[in-house]
Amino acid sequence: MGALSDFNKLFDEFQADEFFKDALHALSWTESVSGGIDRITGIQTTTDTVYSADSFLLSPSKSERPSAQIFRDIQAGDIVVVSQITEMIKKPKLNSIMTFDSEDFTVKEIVSDSVGVTWKFLLRN
Repeated sequence: MGALSDFNKLFDEFQADEFFKDALHALSWTESVSGGIDRITGIQTTTDTVYSADSFLLSPSKSERPSAQIFRDIQAGDIVVVSQITEMIKKPKLNSIMTFDSEDFTVKEIVSDSVGVTWKFLLRN
């Protein structure tokens, strides 16, 4: 087993541990891809794909500042959320809308850890 496999397993164990269950929150975003135009109706078709993960809130406020060295543009009210890459599967584009714990946020920055296990999202309300 390599580092990637070991850290993915560790992340899975954190998510499954009863102690951390209250710390997990639903995170999702929807990618809409425009398709062709229906020749009969003239309406452009779109396909929506929802990406989601159980995620941890790392930084509830700027005053705690643990992510100040990771992100460039932290503002008051921003939050930092960490998700496992294998669970989220696809990274959203910057300025996409993400729903975290039933609230909508704009994705301002995204960074990956050095092993490639997690994405950290800087989200702005």
